Amino acid sequence: MFGSSPATAGRADSGRAGGAPQPRDSAGTGGYEVLLFDVDEPTEYFVEAGGIRSAVYRIEVADLPYVKTLALEYRYPEYTGRPPERIEDGGDVAVLRGTMVYVYATTTLPARGGTLVLSTGQRVPLTLRPDSTLTAAFRVEQQGFYHLEFTALDGQVVTGSPEYTIDVLSDRAPSVRFSKPGRDIRPTITDEVFLEAQAEDDYGVGGLDLFYAVNGGAERRVELFRAAPGPTEITAGHTLYLEELGLQPGDIVSYYAQARDASGSGREVTSDIYFLTMRPFGREYRQAESGQAQPGQQGQQGQGENPGELTQQQREIVAATFNLVRDSAQYTADAFREYTNTIVLMQDRLRQQVLTLAQRMQNRQVTQDTMFAQIAAILPQAARVMDTVLAQLRGPGPRPAISPEQRALQQMERAEALYREVQVQLQQQ
Repeated sequence: MFGSSPATAGRADSGRAGGAPQPRDSAGTGGYEVLLFDVDEPTEYFVEAGGIRSAVYRIEVADLPYVKTLALEYRYPEYTGRPPERIEDGGDVAVLRGTMVYVYATTTLPARGGTLVLSTGQRVPLTLRPDSTLTAAFRVEQQGFYHLEFTALDGQVVTGSPEYTIDVLSDRAPSVRFSKPGRDIRPTITDEVFLEAQAEDDYGVGGLDLFYAVNGGAERRVELFRAAPGPTEITAGHTLYLEELGLQPGDIVSYYAQARDASGSGREVTSDIYFLTMRPFGREYRQAESGQAQPGQQGQQGQGENPGELTQQQREIVAATFNLVRDSAQYTADAFREYTNTIVLMQDRLRQQVLTLAQRMQNRQVTQDTMFAQIAAILPQAARVMDTVLAQLRGPGPRPAISPEQRALQQMERAEALYREVQVQLQQQ
C-alpha cells in the first residue's frame, strides 16, 4: 500500500526499481507505506513481495498553481474607529473578533479561480481580478485555520497553500479612576467640589458616567462622556454645588464613576466609591480635626469610645460591600457567600460597639451636657439602621444593603461632628 508517511524513496531508473519495506502503518491494517521524494518527472512504480509483483503504475508530473504571495487587509469593527490595515506579507491572522479579513493571493501559475476554506467548514469562493490575483473575505468570529484551494487551467482543483492559523484577540475591559479629588474629603455645605474621572480602553471608551447619592438615598447619574467610536483615553469632570443639595454638617455624599467600552457589548467597569463628608464652618473645627489632645484629656478615651473610630469602621463596611457587588462576577458562589458573611460579622460587631458606647455615656452621666445628649441619642438610631443592614445582608444580599449602610454612616458622621464640637469647647476651656 502506498501512503504518505516518511520513508526511503523508491523510483524507477533505467528499468531498475529501488525501494525498501517500511514498518506496519499506525492504523494496524497490516500494510506498508512508502513516500516518494522529489518526483519532478514522470515515474513508474510497482510493488513486489514474496516474489509476487504488482502491476506497473505511472506517476504523471504536472505544473499546478500554488500561492506565491499573500496580502491581507484588516477592516476592524466600526466601534474601534481604526482605519483599515494592509499586511503585504500575510498568512496567519491575529485580530479582534468581528474584524473582516480580505485575502489577496498571487499564484505561481495562472488559475481559473479557487476557494478559501475555513476550519469551520465554510467555503468562500475566490474571485479572479483583472491583475490575476485571487481575492476573498471572511469575518473572524472564532479561533481556527484556513487554507486556499486553486482551480488550475485544466480544471483540476488542488490545495494551493499551507494551513494558516486564525487567532482571536481579546477586547480588554476599560479602566476608570478619579484623578480629582481621588480620595475622601470634608468640604463645607457651601463648597463647590470638582470631580474628575479618567477612563481608558484598548479599542475606545464608549461612555463615562458619574453617580452620586446623598445620605444613602437614590442615586443620581451625570453623563460625562458618550461617543461611538470613542477615544482610547478620556478625562471628564463635573462640579457638585453642595449648597444646592440641602445638606448639613455630618451629611455624606457618596460618588463613583462607571465607564463602558465602545464595542456595544455593554461591558462596564466601576471605580472605587468615595465620600464627601460635610463639616461645620470655622477655625475651631479645624483645630479639633488636628487631633491634638489637651492636657488631662489623654487616657480618658478608651478604644472604641471615640465616634470617629466607629465612623471609619462603618465607612470601610460600605466600601467592602460596594466592592463585593462590583466584583461579584469574579467570585465563586462559595467565595461570595463567605465574603458576605465577613461583612455581616463586621457590621454586627460595630453595632455592638455603638450600643456599648451609648450605654457608657448614660452610665457616666455625661449626657447631662447638651452635646453629649445629642450624641447619645444619635448612636441608638445608628444601631437601628445597622439592624436593617444586617437583615438585608442575611436576606436579599449585599446590593440592597449599601443604601442603609450609608444611612448608618450618616448617623455616625453626625455623632462625630458633635464630638468634634465638644473637643473644641474643651480646648477653649
